Amino acid sequence: MRIVNLVKNSVHHVVIGCFKITFNNNSPMITMPENTEIMKELTHLSHEILKKNRISSPGVTFTVASLANPIYAEMQAFWDSCFHAYILASLEPAIAQQEILALLIHIDKEGFIPHMIYHTGRGKVVPPKYQSILDTFWSSPFHSNLIQPPVLALAVSKIFEKTKDTQFLTDVIPKLEKYYRFLAQTRDHDKDHLLAIIHSWESGWDNSQRWDALYNVKTGKQQEINRQKAELIKAYQTVNWKIQEIFDLGLFIVKPIDFNVLYAWNLEILSNLCKKINRNHEFFKEKAILTKKAIFSKMYDGTTFFDLYSNNELSNIPSAAMFFPMLLDHPFDYSDILSTYLVDRNQFNSPNGIPTTSLNHPFHSPNEYWRGNIWIQVNWLIFRGLLTQMKIELVRELAKKIFHLLYQNGFWEYFNPQTGVGLGAAEYSWDSLVYDMIDSLNVPL
Repeated sequence: MRIVNLVKNSVHHVVIGCFKITFNNNSPMITMPENTEIMKELTHLSHEILKKNRISSPGVTFTVASLANPIYAEMQAFWDSCFHAYILASLEPAIAQQEILALLIHIDKEGFIPHMIYHTGRGKVVPPKYQSILDTFWSSPFHSNLIQPPVLALAVSKIFEKTKDTQFLTDVIPKLEKYYRFLAQTRDHDKDHLLAIIHSWESGWDNSQRWDALYNVKTGKQQEINRQKAELIKAYQTVNWKIQEIFDLGLFIVKPIDFNVLYAWNLEILSNLCKKINRNHEFFKEKAILTKKAIFSKMYDGTTFFDLYSNNELSNIPSAAMFFPMLLDHPFDYSDILSTYLVDRNQFNSPNGIPTTSLNHPFHSPNEYWRGNIWIQVNWLIFRGLLTQMKIELVRELAKKIFHLLYQNGFWEYFNPQTGVGLGAAEYSWDSLVYDMIDSLNVPL
């Protein structure tokens, strides 16, 4: 029986325990010999949802975030698509390759890849709630003018790991090189080796408390935040989306900790991919080193990691992004950050995973979009970071919570951290990242 049907008809109390930790060549392998049926069901549902949300337009095949939401059903979103390709690399590698190729269709001559691609050509259709503020979002009818977290190399690397297809690498690596060079050239506007974003949509954390100060948010209500986001788009239209003029406006400039960690991580990955096909990798290797140094020297305040504003002041909003540096190969002792923040039940230790913003934040609103919910892609990236740092007990606890959450509630856009109730769009594709959690823990299926 499918999970979504089980949830409708009854409440399940699932105990996921009895982890076994072994080591092979100094790498942790955590097996879960009990409850394998739960893991099988999560694996099955991951694949089924990815297939259900697959779109075939003329010449392209890609996966939308959710067909349950009409807005999502009309576009290919950048970092969503990278995550979809990452999972499909293990399940349907040929489809994973097509997912990446669909993204790369819209790379321009400078290397820009938009964060939303409307393969139906509906990019200029404005949601009614924004109609009174602006006439059109973007300069193109087919895509947005913004970027998203740069996880493209991660997806391509996973595809190559599974396929060993050097021809695919040869075809796509030049475009990846152009894309990451574009980011370095256009978003490191003050040459400190950290990238800046110009709109909260670029962070992926659209309405987070992290951006309240930049939007001059007073109430934290969704209506207020959405109005500010739309006004920002309107201002950028007045300068025809020219990036230097946007920076000169100074309306929204911030260097997010997680965005820059993902950038540095993917630069390292790209450097390694270039070596696979004998392309020069030094530029990306050097950029990765410089960005990592900047992260640990400029974005750490002595207690934890924060976003960096354009005036070189650090944010004071504790968010789950503080845990992302664990993804990097860089010597650092995370013990204090983990003990102070991650395991504290008043901050990030909720019953159902890691919320985006601390539970004790004055504007914490667990049922409101990006105001302190559980998002699976955020938890997955922290899970990967904990694995990298060999924090085995925390890996175990986080996996237990996410497996339990998805088995009980199904796949949703985001979740209430206390109750586990699914919110937003149903049958959300990137929740399939749970498949990688299962696979990484060496669960026998």
